[in-house]
Amino acid sequence: MAKMTKGTFNSKNGKGKMESRNGYLFELALTDGKVKDMGVYNADDGRWYVVDLESGRSLCDSNTRKNAVEIAESETVVRKFTELVNSDKYRELVEPTAKPKAKPKAAPKPKAAPKPKAAPKATTAKTKVPKAPAKPKDAKAPAKVTVKQGESELIDALMRLKKLEQEIADLKAGKLTAEQEAIAMEITEKATAKMNAAASEWTVETVREWATPRGFVAEQVNPERRDCIWVYGVRKDDKATQKELVGMGFRWGKKGWYIDPKRARK
Repeated sequence: MAKMTKGTFNSKNGKGKMESRNGYLFELALTDGKVKDMGVYNADDGRWYVVDLESGRSLCDSNTRKNAVEIAESETVVRKFTELVNSDKYRELVEPTAKPKAKPKAAPKPKAAPKPKAAPKATTAKTKVPKAPAKPKDAKAPAKVTVKQGESELIDALMRLKKLEQEIADLKAGKLTAEQEAIAMEITEKATAKMNAAASEWTVETVREWATPRGFVAEQVNPERRDCIWVYGVRKDDKATQKELVGMGFRWGKKGWYIDPKRARK
């Protein structure tokens, strides 16, 4: 058995931290000729642990100091320990014994003298040309609405009525004869009557066909019960659209314009 001397050394505890131990020091010869400094100590559990001082980890243990050292010096343990010492894994287990010295801080570089300010350049007064207003971004193309046969009659009537109203407004800008004015009024009355007749057939699909191309949203909570159809997105200052909605039979609610298909005028 190797020669023992009393001494104090560090080994890792169960939490992986170094802890001071009082025990015995000895040397262990490896199969490749290297000699490792080892320690052996009696732990609180009554067992003796052989410790590799370089890594701080236990190599083996036994119930007596003699048995623990004999196990460490056995051929099998020495051979396996030699393989471990020469592996990359062992180099990762070994912690440096001394912290690297902190490098002295470099002296701060002297600040460069501020450059003299250049004399302001002479400027020639120029007339500012106003920038052209930015082009509005293209609005998102409305979703394509598929209309079933017979559902577009109301929309067609509304479009014709709007066109006629515009034509009448254009004619009134000039001088109409009594005969021309009478013809225009007759056409308008017929178109309005047709629109009012179609208003009783309002569905959420027909309202969407009118609303979607204009950038508005049409919704109905319970189409099967023919609940009110709502139109959202009409601005407060859009008087033309508001007038058109009133003409279609819509009314203003707290959250938008609505029409009750069950009470729509015939």
